[in-house]
Amino acid sequence: ALSSEKTYRFYGLMFFILGLLILLPLPFFNYAPAVVIMTSVIGLLSRDGLFLLVGLTGFIAILAGLAFAASALI
Repeated sequence: ALSSEKTYRFYGLMFFILGLLILLPLPFFNYAPAVVIMTSVIGLLSRDGLFLLVGLTGFIAILAGLAFAASALI
């Protein structure tokens, strides 16, 4: 399942979203998406499910943190 086309499309979308988040001018925020991208790429290149799981968990944590911060502003 790691080499299917749907998996590559999902991770491509995830990398695109994380790349957009790196562009946000928030102080000290650029490190988290960069680390998630690096761990996910290591997982994809070495076909290691643990790195992919860590990257996916980090992606979900970043999105949840942004949703929480956005809800606090409203």
